Amino acid sequence: MFGRELSGSDTKRRNAICRELTYQILENVQQMHRTGIVHRDVKPSNMLMTNTGKVKIIDFGAAADMRVGINFNPNASLFDPLYCPPEQFVIPRGFPKSPPPILASLLAPFLWFFTRPAAFDMYSVGLVLCQFAIPQLQQKGKIERFKKIIESRVC
Repeated sequence: MFGRELSGSDTKRRNAICRELTYQILENVQQMHRTGIVHRDVKPSNMLMTNTGKVKIIDFGAAADMRVGINFNPNASLFDPLYCPPEQFVIPRGFPKSPPPILASLLAPFLWFFTRPAAFDMYSVGLVLCQFAIPQLQQKGKIERFKKIIESRVC
């Protein structure tokens, strides 16, 4: 990943790897958002690492193109329930159905602002990063319990 072997304690190496992975994931998500794409299914199984150590986000089946409203249906649940945020954080209740593509492209900046779609991916990225930082959350069932605790305190 770094093009060299890392020296130091296990903790220092782990922290350096977590920082680099965090940076790369956030960079990937930021590039998607700049183009108006919301992935909506960011999770470890949708990430690949190239042989040069670069993280790539894959599987855009649940992605929405907010520029023209393609695949944007606020009432659909295509997402992995472990990594998606509670819907009230992202899309207001009673949000209208996506307008026709021409109108959607004109309204896209307002749609982006109104629905805060970047919050959806950032919540998912946050859970992935928690799993990097807290290895116990990688164990089966632990991320579900962690998410329930977060939701019970915030919702």
